[in-house]
Amino acid sequence: MGFLNYKFVITVIFITLNILSGIILTIKGMPYNSLLTNIHKISALIFGISFVMIIISSLKMNDAGTSSVLLIVLSGLLFIISMASGGLIIALKNANNVVLYIHRIIPFISIIIMIITLYILN
Repeated sequence: MGFLNYKFVITVIFITLNILSGIILTIKGMPYNSLLTNIHKISALIFGISFVMIIISSLKMNDAGTSSVLLIVLSGLLFIISMASGGLIIALKNANNVVLYIHRIIPFISIIIMIITLYILN
C-alpha cells in the first residue's frame, strides 16, 4: 500500500467519524455534548488536512488541468463554508435554521466535489 493510499484511508476514517458524530449531534440536539462537538471539529480538521495532503501528492504526480484546479478551489471553498457554518452554530447558541441547513447540506456537496476532484486527478 503506497503512501497516497494511507492518506486516503486516514481521510476516509476521519470523514466517517465526522459524519457519524454530526448525525449524533443532530439527533441529540441542543445543548450539544462538548465531547461529541470536539470530536466532530477535530475529525473535520484532520479530514481537511489529509485531503490537502492527498491533493498536493496528486498534483506532484499529475498535471492539473483547468477543470482540476476549478474543482480544487470549489472543494476548498465548500469546506471553508462548512467550517464557518459549524463555527456559527456553536458561537450563536441559537443559530437560525438557514445556518443549520447550510451546515447539514454543504458538507455532503463538498464531499461529492472532493471525490470527483480526486477521481479526475488520479
